Amino acid sequence: MPRLRENERNQLIGMIRGGVSVSTVAHHFNVTRRTVYVKLQRERATGSQKGRPRRLGRRKTTDREDTFIRLSHLRDRFKTAGQTTAEINNIRQNNPISKWTVLRRLKTFGLRARRPACRTRLTPYNIRNRLDWARIHSFWPRPVWNNHMFSDESKFLLERQDGRKRVFRRVNERFVPHCLSQARAFGGGIGEELRYSRW
Repeated sequence: MPRLRENERNQLIGMIRGGVSVSTVAHHFNVTRRTVYVKLQRERATGSQKGRPRRLGRRKTTDREDTFIRLSHLRDRFKTAGQTTAEINNIRQNNPISKWTVLRRLKTFGLRARRPACRTRLTPYNIRNRLDWARIHSFWPRPVWNNHMFSDESKFLLERQDGRKRVFRRVNERFVPHCLSQARAFGGGIGEELRYSRW
C-alpha cells in the first residue's frame, strides 16, 4: 500500500467528507481505490490518521554474504548473478536466495549489468607493432602517402555476436580493461574479398 504523509491522509478524509467520489480522490493522490477505502476504515475505527510503524523485512543475506557478492563480481566482472546465487545456495542449503536478491545487492554497491564495450582481440605483440607503425608514419607528408597502395579486405562474419553477454560495472567504467569484451576481428571470418586502392 502506498505510504501517504499525515497531511495527505487528512486531506483525503476531508475530500471524502466534502462529497468527492472515491475514484476522484484515488486519482488525485495516485493510489488505488482500495487504499482510499482502507484509510476510511482506519479513520472510523481509530478516529486518527496517524500511520502505524512498519516492520522492516528481515534481510535474506548476511553482511558476510554481501561482501562475498561484491568481491566476487569485482574480481570477475562477467560473472552472472545466477552463478553467484548458486554458489551461495550450495553453502547455506537452507533458506535459499534468488538471483533477484543478488542483483539488488549489486545495485546497492553501484554494480549494474550492462552490455560490454567490444574491442578486437590483440596480443601484446600486435599492440607493440601497431604503435611502432603509427609512430614511424605519423609525420609522412601527403605526397608520400599517394605513392602507397593499400589492400582493402572485406571479411565475412561467421560467428554471431548476439550481444547477450553482460558485464557488472560501475558508472564511468565502460572502457576499463577488465570490463571489455574481446571479440575476434570480423567475427572470426575466413572468407575475404581482396581489392587494392591508392591513397
